[in-house]
Amino acid sequence: MLVVKDGKDKLVFVHLQKCAGTFVNNLLQRMYPQSYRPFDHKDNTAQTHIPHYELKNLSRIRKLRGLGSLMSFGTIRNPWDYYVSLYSFSKQVSHASWAKGNLYNKLGQPSSFAEFVERLVDPNRSIDERSVRRHYGDFFIRMDKLNAGVLTIRYLNMFYKKNVFGNSIDYIKDNHEGLISVGRIIKCEDIEGDMYSVLMSSGCKHNALKSRNKFSKFINNKKIKRNESKRQHYREFYTNELRDAVGEKERLIINKYGYEF
Repeated sequence: MLVVKDGKDKLVFVHLQKCAGTFVNNLLQRMYPQSYRPFDHKDNTAQTHIPHYELKNLSRIRKLRGLGSLMSFGTIRNPWDYYVSLYSFSKQVSHASWAKGNLYNKLGQPSSFAEFVERLVDPNRSIDERSVRRHYGDFFIRMDKLNAGVLTIRYLNMFYKKNVFGNSIDYIKDNHEGLISVGRIIKCEDIEGDMYSVLMSSGCKHNALKSRNKFSKFINNKKIKRNESKRQHYREFYTNELRDAVGEKERLIINKYGYEF
């Protein structure tokens, strides 16, 4: 989570994992250097993936009071592309000390993308339950209870009200507008144009915002960091069965945002 500060606090970015968050964070911090993260770990390092509802807990802290009323936004991504990115990144960093608890490792380091997805969607998956409780809490329980996928569960946790997991997936779908707490969700596939729109709506000022073309040039000239890989197109990783399995688990996001394979 990042609070964008342009003279005063203007905007809150809620960072959903593997949805262009690195790009958005770096762009905002480049444009508004006084921006900050309102939460810290015990070791004083800044926390990144903080649910939006947590801002309400700051109302008792005078210097942070009012953050919950700021305009907020997050990003979302094509679910089929998301799974390939999640697998590739988790596998790539699997030997790093900080990544011991990532999904790739908790699923026993699957030998292929197909096996990775199959284990994720299988409620009888083999996994170290102790490490699940320690690193993921009731993450897998939520997946199985709602018959939902990784992206949907993270989406509900980051962007919705705290008690959303006590409801059925159909209730969540039918009451989406009343349950979600983030003001706007933009699609990674339209990131530059939608980011321009969000910043203009927030009241933030910057020379790059004088036109859509200037904003695009600013991003390209400053070479804003993105987490990009040179892997094949995501469709190359899927069989029809895997495509349908992900489509079923991520139906909430697919239907809400109009994604197609």
